[in-house]
Amino acid sequence: MSQKDQAIKDDKISFIVYEENTIPYFKQVTPKVYKFFVYAPTILTFFAIAVVIASFFYTKNVEHFIRSKEPEIIKSLRTENSLLAEKGQELTILNKQLTKKLAQGVSDTPLAGQFLISPVAGQQDLTSPAKVNIQDIKVEVNNDKVFFRFNIVNVTQDGSKLSGYIHIFTTDGNTYQKYPTAQEELDNFSLKYNEGESFATSRFRPVEAIFKKMDRSTLIFKIVIFNRIGDLIHQQQYKEVAN
Repeated sequence: MSQKDQAIKDDKISFIVYEENTIPYFKQVTPKVYKFFVYAPTILTFFAIAVVIASFFYTKNVEHFIRSKEPEIIKSLRTENSLLAEKGQELTILNKQLTKKLAQGVSDTPLAGQFLISPVAGQQDLTSPAKVNIQDIKVEVNNDKVFFRFNIVNVTQDGSKLSGYIHIFTTDGNTYQKYPTAQEELDNFSLKYNEGESFATSRFRPVEAIFKKMDRSTLIFKIVIFNRIGDLIHQQQYKEVAN
């Protein structure tokens, strides 16, 4: 080994260590160890400062994001609260109307043309003035099924929300079918007005009824619509040759 290599190998940093009540002594460390003890605390300090600064800005960004979203959350909660309040008002009105109807008793005869649906207490014919208009009626035959489609259009004079139950009957002259399906009740003439398809609309609402294909091609469809408390608000008949 050369003298230069030996000098590098033996290159160390010496310290004189003084301790109370002891004789001073020399302490030697390599340059790498010395640099570690000198620079490591500085590096760790800068790293800690960087972490603190990053955490500060991250917290600020999260806070800003929450504040920016807060109006949307409040708006959503207000909308939900408004809908719940509206629903509560509707239920209160329905409850009062039903209470009044129950006090009137059930009529001995059903409304005109409603021999298939059982009458209810205080039931009225509210088809005039018109509250519902049926538009875009279409009949489609596909294999062994008949599709009957139309749109319910709200034509109330004050534009108020309309809700109730939809019944659709069809016959080819021999057999009857009903939508929604209730064959046993249909056979026994014991249908209830609230067993129809529920609906609610402020403008229009599409309806699709599916029936089994019948033997004859000429079909008669009858649409019957009741409000929530059983009053008749619309009835309409439609004839179609379904090929």
